[in-house]
Amino acid sequence: MALEHIEQRAARIKARRDELHLTQEEVADRMQDIHRERNPEGPADKTRGQMVSDWERAANEPSSRKLELLAAALETTVAELSVNPPERSGPTPDPFAASQTGRPEGTADLAAFEQAAVARHSEVMLELGKIRTLLEAQGTTGQQAGPKRASG
Repeated sequence: MALEHIEQRAARIKARRDELHLTQEEVADRMQDIHRERNPEGPADKTRGQMVSDWERAANEPSSRKLELLAAALETTVAELSVNPPERSGPTPDPFAASQTGRPEGTADLAAFEQAAVARHSEVMLELGKIRTLLEAQGTTGQQAGPKRASG
């Protein structure tokens, strides 16, 4: 199952790259640009075209961080690159919405629940990246937003 998963993801990566008419090096460049936008103060991303080639041939699997960058570079979601991508006809099931059976809505088993959670996480991370980019464009960088802590 694990090898099949890797091979299916590899095929989806290549198919999506081909749809966008990008070279492997161009995908790597996009990943570097996205990483730089999201982490302007952090270390540079070192993705190269050879890594994209390895992922497309199922010689290696991208790390979760690289997978998020890859999905963004390919203008898709991590879920779309996964083994059983969600149908595009509707929204991704909310893995945290409980059904009457006590199981999350839209999930038949734990694996489906985990996949839905990963898809949701990826979508949220992409949206946060967009928000960060907009805030940086408005000149509001360096301000940390978050929950206020009660002083005791």
